[in-house]
Amino acid sequence: MEKISKKILDDAQKERDEIIKSTEQEVTQIKKQTSEELNKLEKETEEFVKEALLRERRRLVGMVKLSTRNELLQAKREIMDRIFSEALDTLISKERGEYLDRIKKLLKETGVKDGEIVLGKEESKIDQKFIEDMNKELGANFSVSDEKAQIKGGFILRRGRIEIDSSFSAILQSKRERIELELAKLLFQI
Repeated sequence: MEKISKKILDDAQKERDEIIKSTEQEVTQIKKQTSEELNKLEKETEEFVKEALLRERRRLVGMVKLSTRNELLQAKREIMDRIFSEALDTLISKERGEYLDRIKKLLKETGVKDGEIVLGKEESKIDQKFIEDMNKELGANFSVSDEKAQIKGGFILRRGRIEIDSSFSAILQSKRERIELELAKLLFQI
């Protein structure tokens, strides 16, 4: 019985050793797989983080570029506005003779020989004598309206329901789009 017991114990010991060895091998294999999977997951996470950081960087750079471009466009717009404002001031501040020559030219360009001329509230260079001289020179019949307009320089020619806006600001505005591109090329070398 002792032999049988020893044999059973030896067999059990062998089986236990094999189970331990097999379990250790499985544990080693699981550790190896887990380590490989962790390394793979770590690399994937690093790549994901790098890509996310790169996307975020691109987004931020894009926002900065857009903001800078908008600020630059705003500055350019302000410069253009200032140039056109100065052009209007220059037209208005011309000496009386040069100013009236420009008004005469604008009246001729309308192609109209009669109507009511509406002046700006601050107009001081165009007077009744100038209108009378214009009427004689052009064979026209213009009169000065008692009504005053919110314009700076130039005039509005009213003929019935039709109005021709020959104010300097309207003329500059109508030419602005065409002039603006050329001016921008000169100023900003686009």
